[in-house]
Amino acid sequence: MKIYEDLIKLLEGKVYGPIFDKIKITGFSDIRYATENDIALMFRLEEKKYIEKTKAKIIICNPFFSLNYKKSFIFSIFSYETIISKLEEFFQEKTKKENIIPKSCNIENNVVIEQNVILGENCNIKANVVIKEGSILGNNVIIDSGTVIGANPFWDYYSEDGEIKMFTGTKGVKIGSCSYIGANTVIERGVLSQTEIGEKCRIGSSVAIAHDVKIGNNVKMVNQSGIAGLSNIGDNSSIYAQVGIMDGIKIGKNVTIFAKSGVHTDISDDSIYSGIPAINHKDNLKNLAIISRIAKSRGKKWQYEKKEK
Repeated sequence: MKIYEDLIKLLEGKVYGPIFDKIKITGFSDIRYATENDIALMFRLEEKKYIEKTKAKIIICNPFFSLNYKKSFIFSIFSYETIISKLEEFFQEKTKKENIIPKSCNIENNVVIEQNVILGENCNIKANVVIKEGSILGNNVIIDSGTVIGANPFWDYYSEDGEIKMFTGTKGVKIGSCSYIGANTVIERGVLSQTEIGEKCRIGSSVAIAHDVKIGNNVKMVNQSGIAGLSNIGDNSSIYAQVGIMDGIKIGKNVTIFAKSGVHTDISDDSIYSGIPAINHKDNLKNLAIISRIAKSRGKKWQYEKKEK
């Protein structure tokens, strides 16, 4: 019961529904990824569909929700950002864990590895790499020079005092086995859940991967592409150079996005997209052809009018 009492006091909230006082609560997470030992966060009405699916027994949400489920709900009047910042501090781990770095790993010069980092077998960490606390790398992962794994999440908010602050990010980064991360790439640690990159991924140089992003297996992201926070990329997808993906976007499996595209909407499986804003590639080619014909037509008209004068 103490966990409820502490959280109610912290969030100035109220509990509705059954009390699960025998569950050991160890942290918090986005409702989509929460485990039985997490408190789930739900602040958008469209997330109600996850209530029955989530393993979490305790859910924090806004007081205006009308809910009738076999879960325990803590209603808080605080903003989404304020609740996250309070929970980060509440669940902050006090003890530091030792690193796990097998002897088979190759660590080059000027590499910084913080505490609580786990490396798999045969990892190859090139010069000037920084691996932040809470990062987990699978077997045979290659991190090229100058890359930062587990960087501070770029997610700011206004505190109760009106000051602009940044979330700490306590969820870390997980990179699957046999993945390659190019030079000078930045991968931010998660705020609501772990930032994850699957197995056999190829991430190019100068790529930006923001907090809470989930990237599936065998995904390719080419140089200077970027994906904003809380977005997902499905298995076997290819993101080409200088593509920008907005926050909260869901990209399906087997998707191709051509270079310099700007992704503003979700993309379904087996799609090919291009353009700004990114649309189906065939439709984009048709639009470009129409624009080209209009431009040529106007050019000819301008030349004719010039001769008439």
